Amino acid sequence: MPNTVRRPDDDRRRREAQRRRQREEAERREQIRTSRDHRQRTTQLERQSLMGPMDLPFLLLTLLLTAGGVWALCIVAFGGRVGGREYVPVELTYGGKTVSIVALRDSGNTLRDPISGEQVLVVSGEVAEKLTGLTQDQLRAPLKTLMCRPVPGLRLIPYRAVGQAGDMLLAMRFDRVKIGNRPQSAVVAFAAEGLGRGDVYQALTGGVI
Repeated sequence: MPNTVRRPDDDRRRREAQRRRQREEAERREQIRTSRDHRQRTTQLERQSLMGPMDLPFLLLTLLLTAGGVWALCIVAFGGRVGGREYVPVELTYGGKTVSIVALRDSGNTLRDPISGEQVLVVSGEVAEKLTGLTQDQLRAPLKTLMCRPVPGLRLIPYRAVGQAGDMLLAMRFDRVKIGNRPQSAVVAFAAEGLGRGDVYQALTGGVI
C-alpha cells in the first residue's frame, strides 16, 4: 500500500473546523440559556402584573377589614355577646332622619330620667349632632344650651361618673326608638364626647331598656 502523507494544510483546516464547531456549540448553548432566562423574566412580570409587591399586605388588610365589617354588620343587624359584653342594635329617628348604631348593654348603667323615672339611653355626641344638629361645644355647656332652646323638648339629666363630681347631660324624648327588635319611645341623653370604643358602640343602654 502506498504511504499516506499528511500535509500541514490538512491539520490546520481540521483544527479550524473543530474550533468552528466549538464556537457554534457555545453560541447554541448561549442562545438556549438566553431564551430560558427571557421566559423566566416574562413569567415573573406576568405574576407581578396579577399581584404586585404591595398586593399581599393589601389583601391581608382587606380581609381583616372585611371580617371586621361583617362582624360589625352582624352586631348592628342582630346584636350579640362578644368578649363578655352584650351589644344590641339601636335605631333612632328624629326630624325625618334615621340613624342606626350599636349600643353596649350595661347592667350597671342606672341613669334615669328624674321626671318619669325611665332608664335613659345615652348616645355619643357625634350621633346627637347627626340627629339634632347640637355641637359638642353645646353639649359641653348644657345649662347655657338649654337656656337658648336650640332644639325643642330639651331637658337636663343629672349624672355622676365614677370618680367624678356630678354633672348634667342634655336629653330629650324620642318618639321613635328601636332597641333590638322592640320599637318604643325613650328618653335619650347626649354625651359630649365619645363613648368607650366608638368604632364598636356609640350608645349605652341599661339592663332593662
